[in-house]
Amino acid sequence: MAEDQSSGRDALPDSLVATLADPATGRSRVPYLLTVLDDGDPRHRLVAGTALCLVAETDPEIREAVAERLFARLDGNAHDEVGYALEYLAARHPEAVEAAVETLDGDAEGRVRDHRSRSGADGGFLRSEYFAPGDPDRPVGRTRARGESDVDDSRQVYAPDDAERTEKTTPESEEEHSNGDDEHGDDPPLGESDSEGPSGGGTVEGGPRATAVTLRAVSRRLSEIVARSKFDELTVLTEGRRDRYGVVYRSAGRMDGEEYAVALTVYRLPADQESFVAGFRTAVDQWEAVDSHRALLPVYDWGVRPRPWATVEYAGESLATRSDPPNEPLWTVLELASGVVHAHQHGLVHGAIDPGNVVYRDAVLDEHERRQPLLSNPQIATLSGRFGAGNHSASSDDTTASGGGPDPAASSGDPDNAGPGGIDPRYAAPEHYDDSYGRVDGATDVYGLGTLLFRLCTDHHPYTGDAATVRGKVLSDEAPDPRRVNPELPDSLHRVVRKATATRKLKRYETVTAFERELTQARQRLLEAVDDA
Repeated sequence: MAEDQSSGRDALPDSLVATLADPATGRSRVPYLLTVLDDGDPRHRLVAGTALCLVAETDPEIREAVAERLFARLDGNAHDEVGYALEYLAARHPEAVEAAVETLDGDAEGRVRDHRSRSGADGGFLRSEYFAPGDPDRPVGRTRARGESDVDDSRQVYAPDDAERTEKTTPESEEEHSNGDDEHGDDPPLGESDSEGPSGGGTVEGGPRATAVTLRAVSRRLSEIVARSKFDELTVLTEGRRDRYGVVYRSAGRMDGEEYAVALTVYRLPADQESFVAGFRTAVDQWEAVDSHRALLPVYDWGVRPRPWATVEYAGESLATRSDPPNEPLWTVLELASGVVHAHQHGLVHGAIDPGNVVYRDAVLDEHERRQPLLSNPQIATLSGRFGAGNHSASSDDTTASGGGPDPAASSGDPDNAGPGGIDPRYAAPEHYDDSYGRVDGATDVYGLGTLLFRLCTDHHPYTGDAATVRGKVLSDEAPDPRRVNPELPDSLHRVVRKATATRKLKRYETVTAFERELTQARQRLLEAVDDA
């Protein structure tokens, strides 16, 4: 490589000297420092690794990005200096490094954790103990194996059954969770990474069965969130599973002697992180205010540090993953519509109603009974600023993970393939694809309910085909026609579906209440016809 040299054969390159002299101005030199790590002589590589760490010290926003770049170099030919730099960052800034690990796919993550294991640590990159800012004597999120703790701990993270238990200290009372400004008002540490990530499902830790080592790593990673949670105990039961919004951990919470089955989601940050966090506060606060409705998934707790997260009632499956169709499809849609009406009355638009965002509780006494549908993740998809639907092109050379190319959701049935922060393209309204159709608002939820009604009345998706084909159909003047797959659909239901899913908003129902009213009337007429027969 060509290096800018000072005078003298053994002198350091000028850019390295300048970075060491003033690391605070070194952000623009990060690509150069990485190049030196790749190709420089050993002495220059060592200095470049040191300079890179100094730049990351002075510029918190790039720590995750720097860690990601170093991860990419952890192959069989990696120079030792790459490992030295990673070890320093992991020791000094474990949260940033672990956040960068979460953006990796399974193979890359395994390689990174294997490197860490071989370097002498068990599990992830987080240290077993770190200290609260401004107070070097107060441990936060400390984790220990069973028998090592001498702390009387009121909140704990457990491995299930025979796996080792890990514990952490309880923060001082002023740092515990509240719904006031301390928890939801402070800005989180924001980095530049995690704007992309795998969009498909699967486990983060590499397998479905949790082990003591992997759960210890999970516990360390989540210790700050657990410390901020309002639960007296928060027990992480499984390794993480990626979904379209982030990473989900099945957990158990205890509060005031009551047990709660919960799902802890750590949300993926898009490129515009500050806007996402501001919108997340508003959206989840509104969600929490309306979740008493029977058709809205309850949210128990949330926060924005160390990155946006929420604990919600655990739901075992979604409409997209159910093996059996609901036995009363019209009732199902009416229940969801009732929840949407309630949300709209409180100023909350869902914005991404599709089968993946309709979930069901696990507890069912009779497999033939009606199962209450619950809408989840209201407004979360709209916050990312990039819908899975709107980001796909017709090129077969692109990849879904990068935001382009054919969408697997257009042919698979897996809602998690909708793309980061996305919506299943087959259920996306025209305004998701093209803002000339207007913004995402209440009319978008009318469209979403109409597509669900199509699905439940026909057992087919509203549209099929690759991403480009689906997009063209959605933006055409013809609403999805349920009679092309179910010719015997009654006129009343056919009319409701067609009007709710009209391409132009002015042709749809003015409100979800109007949609609900006409669907109720259609259902009543059908029930009366059955009784007369």
